Amino acid sequence: MESDGRLQVRQRQPAACVSRYTEYLGQSSDWVLAIQRSGQSMALIYDVGDDSEFVTQYAGTVVGEEFTAVRAAGTGNGVRIFCSGGQTFDGHTDLSQVSGRFSDDGRTLTATEVGGYRLTSGETLTFRSDWTASRQ
Repeated sequence: MESDGRLQVRQRQPAACVSRYTEYLGQSSDWVLAIQRSGQSMALIYDVGDDSEFVTQYAGTVVGEEFTAVRAAGTGNGVRIFCSGGQTFDGHTDLSQVSGRFSDDGRTLTATEVGGYRLTSGETLTFRSDWTASRQ
């Protein structure tokens, strides 16, 4: 499925990072989303670039057309957040969740992803992305 992920940066950002990441509010990007379903179990795998470092996988359950899936905290490589004034913070992914629904015919998906990055400074950068995907 092709996806259109819209990023919305939310509360609890490090003060130095707020102005840097608010420029992404309302922007969208296209990426590939793979869905694996077996009974009530599912996996969502998406790739936002040509680098395996940016592959993200969620595991969860489906009941009817509704689903919820999580990505465990600390999975994947560390991150470096670049903030205004040249300040950077290192960190790792925090717990993330995606929930949404499939259309009745199974050809489209809408969902909301909420997650964050826990920084070595002790602060958290939280994000929300709205997903829309359709089978190609």
